[in-house]
Amino acid sequence: MRIVDLGCGAGRDLVSWGVTPADQVTGSTSTTAVWRLRSRDFPTETFLRGAGECLPLESESLIA
Repeated sequence: MRIVDLGCGAGRDLVSWGVTPADQVTGSTSTTAVWRLRSRDFPTETFLRGAGECLPLESESLIA
């Protein structure tokens, strides 16, 4: 499953939603410290630092 988690924080919601390390997750947050927590539970996640309205992604790159 492909998931985009804007304002991801520490990722506690992902676990309760049934997201697994096998899912393709892109998380966005403005706080660097939480990335360390998330990388422990979701080691293959792509982390982006920035606000959801101006992520450093190409147009339509997250459309499945």
